[in-house]
Amino acid sequence: MNHKTILLYVVIGLLLFGILVGIGYQIRQEIYRTNFNDQAYSDPVLPAEKSAISTLVGSPANNQTTKTEQTDAAAKQSKLFKQQEQLYLDFTQIINALSAGQRPDPQQVSLLIMKQQKLVEVQLVTRDEAKAQIEFLLKVLPEMDHELHRALRTLEQTRS
Repeated sequence: MNHKTILLYVVIGLLLFGILVGIGYQIRQEIYRTNFNDQAYSDPVLPAEKSAISTLVGSPANNQTTKTEQTDAAAKQSKLFKQQEQLYLDFTQIINALSAGQRPDPQQVSLLIMKQQKLVEVQLVTRDEAKAQIEFLLKVLPEMDHELHRALRTLEQTRS
């Protein structure tokens, strides 16, 4: 083979390689553009002692509760489930932003930590899970270490 043939093959190879890189980049952009707020998630199952149904049924004293009290308890439980789901969605969005090379807003992270603390207090999120999430944030957001360490200390004080 002569020099011009080899040069032609190299140019064709580089062109094909460039096309493959472009397609890969477009696929990557489409993956990270996915909006997780549109997806429906099933409600998580709670331990029996935390379930609204088990607290409303069972003892003779509960037979005297009115329908509105039962509805209020169920509505409160549903609201807590939605807050838990939103916490997971917000955390997922932060992870996706980090993987795309973007830095999350510190106020958004602070709000996420406050929501997480409230859900730990009502025992919808375990302390171990919350601790793992905060430790992850410490690794990827060293500029927020002061606030994240404070959140870890607060988490340790919520022993029940």
